[in-house]
Amino acid sequence: MLDKTILSQYRYDAQGLAEYFSEMYFKDHEKVFPINPFQVLTDLGIHFVFRNFDKMEGLFMPATGDMPMDLVAINARRPITRQRFSAAHELCHYLKDTYVQSTFMCAISSNEYMERYAERFASAFLMPEDELRVQISKVNPDDVELTFDDVLRLADYFGTSFRACYYRIRRRFPSLIADYSDKELNKYKTETRRRDLGLSYIKLYEDLFDAWEDISPTNSLEFAKRLFKGKYVYNDARLEGVKVTYEAASEIIEDIQTNRQASIYCTDSYEGFCNVAGHSIMYDYIFETAHDDRIDIYQLSTLNKNFFLAAQILNMVDQRERRMFLF
Repeated sequence: MLDKTILSQYRYDAQGLAEYFSEMYFKDHEKVFPINPFQVLTDLGIHFVFRNFDKMEGLFMPATGDMPMDLVAINARRPITRQRFSAAHELCHYLKDTYVQSTFMCAISSNEYMERYAERFASAFLMPEDELRVQISKVNPDDVELTFDDVLRLADYFGTSFRACYYRIRRRFPSLIADYSDKELNKYKTETRRRDLGLSYIKLYEDLFDAWEDISPTNSLEFAKRLFKGKYVYNDARLEGVKVTYEAASEIIEDIQTNRQASIYCTDSYEGFCNVAGHSIMYDYIFETAHDDRIDIYQLSTLNKNFFLAAQILNMVDQRERRMFLF
């Protein structure tokens, strides 16, 4: 359905990518507002789940040999409007960045270029400019400056937050609304006004449930393993005194997952990260062999060998280099 060579033309044009994808996708699907990003993920074969993230809006994991499907995880603690926006955001990573890296951890309020691009894509996809223009003319037939209540009604129509809709209008139709500060925007109590205006989130939740698709236990387990390993390897490394960020630990784990002992993190160039590599290899062994809660001394010995495997590889490299120097 999607021409990847054409997609590459929009690497610096989030609006253009959203318009191109919408054109292709809605050739085969009815275009109804609010657009259901969860259904779009499902239609593309992308499985989505919800997780209680602390610092992330969402996460995208492209398919790998161990997990032959694309997976999106969305912060379960966020409002439904933000969850929908995150679903569209992760869709952008699927379309544009699948071959760039193995995991996309999308932090709340991130200023990284790829994340800002994905935010602009989500805004343009959920609130297409042509439809936004039509709806603005309905709530504002006299073409005067839009009120906050007008923006809230538009946000409800598109299934987005008040702020997302305000910023979209401000960027595309700046003459229709003033440039308000964060302080001024915060004074507008959106949830109170939603109740006063008789607006509801029911349709948004119905769309979510309609798109829900059970993930097979095997694939769900692989997804859980990767999240578990990322957190535990990171915390184990910190306890050992290794200065590493969660993102860096995840990158090391993903590289080892793909390249095993041939990973660059098992070389002398990354001597300080041998601890992280060892933990990752050890957890892989646990996942592959653990069947019950019982453990004996022989299994502990194997765990120990796996933990120090990266250090052993590094030691062999050092010995080989010393021999080359001597001879």
